[in-house]
Amino acid sequence: MTGGSPGAGDVAGWEARLRGLRAALDAFVPAAQQVARTEQQEAERVRTQAHDEAATTSQRAHDDVGGAVSEAMTAAGAVAARRGVELAPGLASLPYDADGWTRPHPTADATTSYVRVGSLDSRTNVPIVLPTASVRGWQVWSDRAESAYELLQHAVLRLVASTRPPLLRVDAYDPRLTGALGLFGRLQQRAPDVMPPPTHAADALGGVLADLVATSSRRAARLAQFGHGSFAELAAAATRSTEPYRVLVLLDYPAGVDARAQRELVRIARTADRRGICLLVHHDPDLAAERGVAVEDLLTLLHPVAIEGGRLELDGLERLPVRLDPPPDPAVVTAACDAVADLAGRATLPTADFADTLPPEDEWWRPVTDELATVVGYDDDLPATLRLRSGNPPLPNVLIGGAVGSGKSNLLHTLVHGIAVRYAPSDVEMYLLDFKQGIEFAPLGPSADRPHWLPHVRVLGVHSDRPFGLAVLQHVSAELERRGDLFKERGVADIAELPPGPGRPPRILLVLDEFQVLFEDDGGVADEAIRLLERLVRQGRAYGVHVVLATQSLTGIQRLATKRESIFGQVPYRIVLKTTPSDSQHMLQLMNTAAAELRFRGEAVLNDTYGAVEANRRVLVSYADRAVLDDLRRRLWERSGDRRPPRVFRVGEAASLVTVPPGIADAGDAGSYQVWLGMPISVAEEPATMTVRAEPGAGLAVLGDGASDALGVLTGVAVSLARTRPGRFVVLDLLPADDVLAEGRAALVDALRRLGSTVEVAAGGDLGLRLAALHDLITTGTAADDPVHVVGLGLHRLPAAHRDTFRAIVKDGPAAGIVTYAWWNRLQTCVDQLGPSRSNLGAYLFLRHPLDGVRKICGPLTRWSSERYRALFWDGLRDQPMTLVPFAPLAAGDVDRLVVRR
Repeated sequence: MTGGSPGAGDVAGWEARLRGLRAALDAFVPAAQQVARTEQQEAERVRTQAHDEAATTSQRAHDDVGGAVSEAMTAAGAVAARRGVELAPGLASLPYDADGWTRPHPTADATTSYVRVGSLDSRTNVPIVLPTASVRGWQVWSDRAESAYELLQHAVLRLVASTRPPLLRVDAYDPRLTGALGLFGRLQQRAPDVMPPPTHAADALGGVLADLVATSSRRAARLAQFGHGSFAELAAAATRSTEPYRVLVLLDYPAGVDARAQRELVRIARTADRRGICLLVHHDPDLAAERGVAVEDLLTLLHPVAIEGGRLELDGLERLPVRLDPPPDPAVVTAACDAVADLAGRATLPTADFADTLPPEDEWWRPVTDELATVVGYDDDLPATLRLRSGNPPLPNVLIGGAVGSGKSNLLHTLVHGIAVRYAPSDVEMYLLDFKQGIEFAPLGPSADRPHWLPHVRVLGVHSDRPFGLAVLQHVSAELERRGDLFKERGVADIAELPPGPGRPPRILLVLDEFQVLFEDDGGVADEAIRLLERLVRQGRAYGVHVVLATQSLTGIQRLATKRESIFGQVPYRIVLKTTPSDSQHMLQLMNTAAAELRFRGEAVLNDTYGAVEANRRVLVSYADRAVLDDLRRRLWERSGDRRPPRVFRVGEAASLVTVPPGIADAGDAGSYQVWLGMPISVAEEPATMTVRAEPGAGLAVLGDGASDALGVLTGVAVSLARTRPGRFVVLDLLPADDVLAEGRAALVDALRRLGSTVEVAAGGDLGLRLAALHDLITTGTAADDPVHVVGLGLHRLPAAHRDTFRAIVKDGPAAGIVTYAWWNRLQTCVDQLGPSRSNLGAYLFLRHPLDGVRKICGPLTRWSSERYRALFWDGLRDQPMTLVPFAPLAAGDVDRLVVRR
């Protein structure tokens, strides 16, 4: 069959066909294999290329991710570093090798809230800062105590270096004497108000804790009063704050901590974060706690910080590689300590102007109700008010203390003038005595160039001495007796029960500056002064007597030892300025050293609970400018209309004739008259006098050294005579040549003539003639109706030729109306001239004279210190001689004032 498939029997056809197929297959297989190999190779190439591309993409992605991570970590580190600097600015976080530590300068007006203690790792150096203000404190544990000490050193260094004094104080307790804070020795030495040396004994820790408890209590009251949530808010709002942020470092806790201290620590810690207190406690768990000390009670209140192998373990950073900063170079610490100490030495507080504490003028001189109240300064922005009252509760008396330069005098002026503005002179009478070598109270009295004075002042002791101080105490004590009788008549027991008005006696303010001088001698003055002072502080309050005791120091006053409680137990108010720890405790209370921690002039501890630590208030005393006070005194003086000056006493000065009040009753009874000898050492404003009668023995012998003093005494005698018995004066002038004496003698003669007397001066060649004329008057009896006063000046220089005549004048003259008042430098010279009987003279006034001569006249037991501006008078009519202050000679300008005041 042609053109088709072979038939079923066509074997050859099928074979040929099969051979053709096989030949075709043989030709196809190699080609197919070649194609397969080519495809395989292509596929391998594609796979290899894809693999390579995938690897490249993966590496690129890996590199991109790594870069992003690195950039992210770097950015995070920068953010963390910036945040650390924000939280702990300046030296609080600055690395120790930075330039800022070479010349550190603390400027922050608030304590930093965070401090740097370490870093995150060496690659990023991210600072690790820990909170201080927002936590109660730290509890630090370490496998090595040295590491814990280093951590606390970092914290203390950064706190003090970044805070401007006086806004921080760091106390430390080192019971095991490790010296871990010795790094700050220069600061402790130069600025102990910022960081005092560590305490080591339990009782010293008790004092620190008592102060912190009082501080916490005081701040709690302030927070509640002003509505603030924390000390930081309170400090930021205050304009006169003197309160520092407080840090207490405890090393090796619980070593040296007894149960009492533990209780105080827990009390403090519970509210420390809100009260401006931070406790940095190094806990050593290997140390056994004393009985009653449960360490967990304190530790659970504090922020935990652990150090192991030099790495810090902190809450929230448990898995991060935090390392402790290495210790700073000692030079860095020294520079920081010196910078802080320098600033502390120059630091000042805001001033409080005294004028700002005064009420408006239309509120001056309000009637006294149940108290005398005045503002002495500020407690933060609150007026610090002193309230003197007899009851509810009784706060009658004040103790003021402070070292030299602390501002005690300013405080006294603030107190005195503040009361004077608020109450009228009819309601408050002041007795002001200054026993130190100063003139602080002098401006409160009149002077030649200042006619005005503080009208409330009744007695002014400008540099007083013990006898005058005793006289004032006696006067005020006698006033208690008088008021006691008045109260019985009125049926009252307390001055507060009397209604205001003329029938109520004024309150008495008795101020004794450096009062301890009263108790320094071993004689009767000290014993009597202590007795009277004890009576006044005990009983005076009911009678309206308030005592202000001021001193620089209470240590070493032996005579007060047995009376300390009886006197100061009646003095609840204590105002103590900067002083020593010893005096702080003497003036406040045992363990109360708050006044020793004051830093600035004008800072004071005000306490109204007998110095109890919990009642301490730190105040800023207002500053009283001298010119402002003088203008205030002038205005009060003009307002009062009272022109009676106070009794002014000045030790080391003679009395002044021109200040004797006019209208003094000088005349005696019939046939006698009074002559002035000087001013008594008493509150009395009238001169001390002697009575003269025209009978044998009349006259006065002035004995002792001091021509000026003698001229002053005889000037007082002569002027008083001219005022009451004007007549004829014969002045026997034997004074040496001296300008001052010549002026005084001329002023005396001028004053006598202007007071209506005739004056004859006998000297040199005239002396014999005058004496002879006087003797003729005696023998003729013609002087009785026209008294003659003989004033003898320097009669130890009287020529021997005139002695007999003069002796007869002294002896026989009084019966004829001629009385002699004369000065000799020694008793023996007087005896030599007048004879053993001294012409029967009965009155003697001693100046600076040897004691043996004084005792011959006044008695063998007489005590006399023979000092200038003191005189001892004896006339045999008194129980004992009278000490007085002689008058000074008149100056030329005194005569007009003396005559006008007649």
